[in-house]
Amino acid sequence: MEETYRFSAVVHNEGKWYVSWCPELDIAS
Repeated sequence: MEETYRFSAVVHNEGKWYVSWCPELDIAS
């Protein structure tokens, strides 16, 4: 049984870094 997870990600630029945030999991990287 295969489970598929779909999440949205918010990606923005902070200087020379790109930061992504997932609202469903409340995780930033």
